Amino acid sequence: MKWLRNIVDGYILDANYICRYLLADQQEQFVTAKDLIDNYKCSVKYEILEEVVYVLERLYQIPRNEIKTSLISILDRANIHIKSRDVVNSSLIAYSDRPKLDFVDCLLYGYYKSGYKVATFDRKLQKKLNIV
Repeated sequence: MKWLRNIVDGYILDANYICRYLLADQQEQFVTAKDLIDNYKCSVKYEILEEVVYVLERLYQIPRNEIKTSLISILDRANIHIKSRDVVNSSLIAYSDRPKLDFVDCLLYGYYKSGYKVATFDRKLQKKLNIV
């Protein structure tokens, strides 16, 4: 099945690539990540984005607003594909504005803002969705 690698155009970025790019804390990996992110078609999946947010917030204690700004600067590039960019942008804005909601709840909020119906028992999220 080696031939399957050539069907999809571009790379799916993992959390480490994005973190190394944003943090520039390991020079060799930063250079590699920068080259790929700056010069090739790449894709970011929601589950990877969630891991990046978790690592930056919990391990590196980066403020939510900085995380939002940094991720939007990457995700808004023409060579970066992410499904439902409007969902992600709404999610990141909610994430930086709502310190009581974790990023997964903010993704659900992003879906809600994009017209999806959301079912939740989470009281904080219900309040944000105006379904209390």
